[in-house]
Amino acid sequence: MSELCEGCKDHLEAAIEEPDPAEKNYHIRQVLQACGIEDVPNDVNVELNPIAET
Repeated sequence: MSELCEGCKDHLEAAIEEPDPAEKNYHIRQVLQACGIEDVPNDVNVELNPIAET
């Protein structure tokens, strides 16, 4: 995914920074909708885990 839709990078960065799972879900859904992904069930919870520092 080298090219993102307008505003997607901001939403993805916000999802990474956001501690609230509901807000993470909101930002990720915005990206999915902007990129034309359809049929994402409303009851799907997306949980992002921090990237381990090496």
